[in-house]
Amino acid sequence: MLTTRQADSLRGIYNTILQYHHRQPAGKVAGSVDQSRLVEILQKNPELVNLLEPVLTDEQIDMVLQNATDGANGSA
Repeated sequence: MLTTRQADSLRGIYNTILQYHHRQPAGKVAGSVDQSRLVEILQKNPELVNLLEPVLTDEQIDMVLQNATDGANGSA
């Protein structure tokens, strides 16, 4: 289903996410994602959108698409 390279990339991404959440203060809501940071990462690495789509919420996908459209309109 995934190439070795894709699987290694996903593992690295999940590892980074888990490390980030492990370092968060106890008061921070578990499972929350900095939406703007997520959009920034996915815009810089558009190939990750297809890999992460199954775990993204509809709202997150809409944010990525909206920002991609806004960026395209702003650069024209």
